[in-house]
Amino acid sequence: SFLTADEVWVSGTSNAEKQYRWMNNATSTGPDVKQYDTFKLAGGTEDAITMLEPVGNVLLVSNKNAFLTWNDYSLQDFDQGVGCVSPNGHTKLLGSLYFLHYSGVYSTNGSTPTLLSRKVERYIKGATRDGLENAASGHKGLSVFFAIGNSTLYKNDGSFWKTLPDVCLEYNIADQNWFVHTNVPAKQLMT
Repeated sequence: SFLTADEVWVSGTSNAEKQYRWMNNATSTGPDVKQYDTFKLAGGTEDAITMLEPVGNVLLVSNKNAFLTWNDYSLQDFDQGVGCVSPNGHTKLLGSLYFLHYSGVYSTNGSTPTLLSRKVERYIKGATRDGLENAASGHKGLSVFFAIGNSTLYKNDGSFWKTLPDVCLEYNIADQNWFVHTNVPAKQLMT
């Protein structure tokens, strides 16, 4: 059997001593150190990665305020100041990824994310930061869902109107319509 470290030579073509090869993780002086490739997400924050998801031929990477793609050769950073704010705040449906940011729900197929949630913006703005950062998402049929916790709504003059318990936003991708559900306490949705 052959191992990856084995050398194969045609008989009589080499008199060299056997060489042992390994990953070069150490410098020639000093202690052995494992070296890793690293990259920074734009946005100036050191937030943890909240999303690693393949879509099409790219890997989508996000923290709370940055979004980029990796195509196996290079990183493409979309310096829009948006990212996925919850580790469970993204779902894929029909070749597109839908994710939740503090400013709304976005979709992408590996290109620049597009804001979809303008019609339900007040529910997202009324949600707490904790609710958004612990949001759950999933899909069923042709709809994607985002459970964002309680949402406080305000009148046009800015005064308090009411608080809706356990809001779940539904976006039907075929009709491009939004539906608001309440009393849907969810920390994770099955898809």
